[in-house]
Amino acid sequence: DTMEAFQLPFTQTLEAVDAMARGEMPAPLERDCVGECAQLRDGLNRAIGAVAGLVHGVQRLAEAARRGRLDARIDPGLHAGEFRKVAEGLNATLDGIVVPLRAAAEQIDGIARGEIPPAIGTPWPGEFEPLRRNLDHLGETIHQVIGGMEAMTEAQAVGDHDARIAVERFHGIFRRMADNKKIPFDEKG
Repeated sequence: DTMEAFQLPFTQTLEAVDAMARGEMPAPLERDCVGECAQLRDGLNRAIGAVAGLVHGVQRLAEAARRGRLDARIDPGLHAGEFRKVAEGLNATLDGIVVPLRAAAEQIDGIARGEIPPAIGTPWPGEFEPLRRNLDHLGETIHQVIGGMEAMTEAQAVGDHDARIAVERFHGIFRRMADNKKIPFDEKG
């Protein structure tokens, strides 16, 4: 009888730990027991709850990202120890992605409103750096085309009808704009 009282909780505990090791979430253990058996059961149930809470937080975060809600974060205060570090790490990962995306969106929005935003200038980390360079280059190119057009217009207004923009500095649609060529509205790129 004593062996049976020990064997069942021990087997359930092993099954629960094995399930967690396989990435499965076992149901909390509910077997009545006392003493060290109860301490083991309660500790394992807390571990199951902690892992389940972290998994739930990650799932919520992923669903929010799929819906475009990039401001969603896991509350690190709901987790302890290494699980808190995982939550903080996921939040920091999102911040590392969202901050450059928002800055790029602001730059593009400014250009779309007819403003030439100042260059970002400060390098962005890793694979975001080409995005920053391209945004800075776009702003500078637009600034140069507009500056050239303004200078040409001013020169022509005072009688220099041969004034032109140095079109060789530009490419594609910007070269055509600088060269004062008609640009059809239905043209792609």
